[in-house]
Amino acid sequence: MEQLLSKELHSAGIRVERTGVGSDFELETDFVENGCEQLLKVSRYLLEVKSTSAEFVRMTLKQGEEAVKPENRGNYTLCVVDVCGGIINEQTVREKASFVFDVGPMVETKVNDAKELKNHEADLKPDDGGVVGIDINESSVKLRIKQEVWLKRGVTFQSFVERVKHQ
Repeated sequence: MEQLLSKELHSAGIRVERTGVGSDFELETDFVENGCEQLLKVSRYLLEVKSTSAEFVRMTLKQGEEAVKPENRGNYTLCVVDVCGGIINEQTVREKASFVFDVGPMVETKVNDAKELKNHEADLKPDDGGVVGIDINESSVKLRIKQEVWLKRGVTFQSFVERVKHQ
């Protein structure tokens, strides 16, 4: 899915760079005039891409932590592509992708709750000398983002491209 989205964004004139740290891509678009790059306008977004056939998507705690960092709060964007119907191609990306801006403030409370849970997990002593111990093997914490988020707050592929190009 990420490769299809990357290809479609690139064909729309947006430079896409893989980041690999809490987001799938870093996007930049530079204002170009007469073939020369201008320093007047640069838009930057971190884009997390999810595909789903369910009524929710999941973000890892690491992705959530990246979204709430002060330097990312205004530019961390969630892209959800509905893959119900099974056909996944460029047309699916253009027609079914939904981009949700300002994900950081939306997930911040749950990220903090999850981090607190992880901190308590570390405090548990697996074996305190008693006959019963606790085994915790790197519990997985995910943030669940419901479908209503991208249906109500998301914008289309074309709207996303226009916003990135004209900010």
